[in-house]
Amino acid sequence: MTLAISPILDFETFEAETLALMTPEFHSKFGALPWRETFKPSGREYEWLVKGIIPAREAVLIYGAPQTGKSFETQNLAMHVARGLDFQGRRTKKAGVVYCAFEGGKGFRGRQIAYAIHNEIGADADVDMVVLTRRADLFADDTDINALIEEIRHWSETFTDPLGLVVLDTFSAATPGADENAGKDVSRVKARVMRIVTELNTAVIVVHHKPAGGGRPRGHGSLTGDFETTIDIDWVTESGTRADAPRGPHNAVKDGDRRPLRAATVTKQREGEQGLSWKFVLRQVKIGQDGDGDPITSCVSTLPAGLVAEQRDSSAANGPAKTEDGRFILKPNLAVAFRALTTALGEKGRPPPAHVRIKPGTLCVTLSDWRDEYERLAAGEDEDPEKLKERVKKARDRAAERLALSGFIGKDGDWVWRTGKPVMGVDPPRIVNKPQPMSEDLEQLRTDDEFKW
Repeated sequence: MTLAISPILDFETFEAETLALMTPEFHSKFGALPWRETFKPSGREYEWLVKGIIPAREAVLIYGAPQTGKSFETQNLAMHVARGLDFQGRRTKKAGVVYCAFEGGKGFRGRQIAYAIHNEIGADADVDMVVLTRRADLFADDTDINALIEEIRHWSETFTDPLGLVVLDTFSAATPGADENAGKDVSRVKARVMRIVTELNTAVIVVHHKPAGGGRPRGHGSLTGDFETTIDIDWVTESGTRADAPRGPHNAVKDGDRRPLRAATVTKQREGEQGLSWKFVLRQVKIGQDGDGDPITSCVSTLPAGLVAEQRDSSAANGPAKTEDGRFILKPNLAVAFRALTTALGEKGRPPPAHVRIKPGTLCVTLSDWRDEYERLAAGEDEDPEKLKERVKKARDRAAERLALSGFIGKDGDWVWRTGKPVMGVDPPRIVNKPQPMSEDLEQLRTDDEFKW
């Protein structure tokens, strides 16, 4: 090191220059962003693995009631990433995937074979995906998380594309002995999940349960805190209410092959569109036969039969766009408000007072009923109740004005009701093609106890 010293010996100057050279350059440990740096290109813009659905290098929670198909749809999403295929019309970044099948690991090979048969791909397909079929304990201590990170890193080095996604299926299978209702236990597990995110520079999806008929993930309220995105998977029912039957509710909407419809809904998205939703069904696939000659089957997640693909949200000069089956496509904020109104009508709908001008037999709710249900859908993490109430009231008033002007709702004073216009994501899809006859495999397996319709 050469010191630039003034020709005139000035001890104070010499000391200051020496200290400046010997003092290490400061680096923020917490990602400091000074004001002026805000306007400079950083190269660290928000990135998506599946655009608008799965953020890159973040933690995501996918949760659902028993038998709703959450693991099948997560597998389907993971395969789209591994193959670089658009998912639900959204651009996907091709990346390596490690799927930790902690629950049902023995049967996951059958699921992969079913996927390959359904999608007509073989062993030589370009798929950077490894399935781990033995459980890891992410609760007791650091032993298994250290080994898991080391193994994932090993497999990532065999991929053609960089590692982009790790799936932990399920939370409960990976946490034996943990109390899901204890904040301390949940925090310990979440810290280890975040180690995978940070140390492997990857997105992590955690698959979790929710109670049958319940709206929130099972366990302590802090569970969703560190997740960038949460996705709820549930049945699609005629009433719009949640199902209470584990293998498909009596009022489930079905596709052209009489398979119950499921829906995935983005319930939290820090940097994107909340309320995005898509539908899917489980299709049985024969993957072989046992020693007695009986079929061995698994399922794949696929688009509903007899239904047209739904368009992306858009606006036209003459009003909202429509799906080909005639349902209107509302913008996300209006769709959430409309869904809240529909749920409120299903739970609290009643005949209005005599002075309300409305078609006889139409059920109504009050603006307060609507707001209460809207609050449940719109509530943020640890949001102040009074601020939430005020925010939702303003959003509901704006939505009521726009929906009434467009003819989606009727309003008289404090009473509101639906006019009957069908809306995508709220009302069941309409079958636009005649149902196709079932294949021999489906006909043969229709009474199977595991997949009984």
